[in-house]
Amino acid sequence: MKPIPRMLLIHTVTVLSDISKDTWGNETFGTKTVISNVRIEPKSKLIIDKQNNQVKISGLMFYDMVNSSPAYSFEETDKIEFHGNMYNIAFLKKQYDANKLHHLEIGLAL
Repeated sequence: MKPIPRMLLIHTVTVLSDISKDTWGNETFGTKTVISNVRIEPKSKLIIDKQNNQVKISGLMFYDMVNSSPAYSFEETDKIEFHGNMYNIAFLKKQYDANKLHHLEIGLAL
């Protein structure tokens, strides 16, 4: 299976990781990583997370294993900043071709 064409991967996001909270509940981010050549598609869907809570998905991010850069290992505790909005990662879905990981589909919730 061919990689997702670069001409479709038109967005750039910032991934915020190593999140900690101070005594007042304000979040601070230890690492900010700019990821280019991803695609954000608006999506409205209600899902049930691992804690059995309803979460409204606002978007779906596609991260191609070949054309998106830099290489990054996403975690569900990371946050995604895109166009001034801060999104939580609701789910990570790994999509494989016949032999290896092809791309990630990442559910974004406001």
